[in-house]
Amino acid sequence: MPIRLSSLIERSVETLDITLSVISENSLASPWLMLETLETFQKENNMKALRYIPAVIDHQYEAPDFASRLVRHIENMIDMLLEEITRLAKKYVATDALYARHKRLISLSSNIDQVLLQLEQRLVADFSTQQKY
Repeated sequence: MPIRLSSLIERSVETLDITLSVISENSLASPWLMLETLETFQKENNMKALRYIPAVIDHQYEAPDFASRLVRHIENMIDMLLEEITRLAKKYVATDALYARHKRLISLSSNIDQVLLQLEQRLVADFSTQQKY
């Protein structure tokens, strides 16, 4: 039986002492990074200990319009998925995998502010330039 990625993420966050998360414009658009980050925040709250270490490779997330650009990107991805689901449904093809992606993207969109707030409130490991690396 294949292991679901979401189960692997949950198990990893539960068993490891820290979560080192690479933060970039692209990584913040990943529903999987969002799941790992939120799981780690929940573990931190339960254990009252810091577990999340963000390693920044670009500072795009600090731009005032970053959240709106990211939401627009996610909305475009959702729109493309919905169009494909409609096309496949007309051909009587199952679309469970596409619906699962759709659900992950909606969750990502709903939690962007929480992650950005956490990044603003924490010290980050800054690897954005060769000198800082």
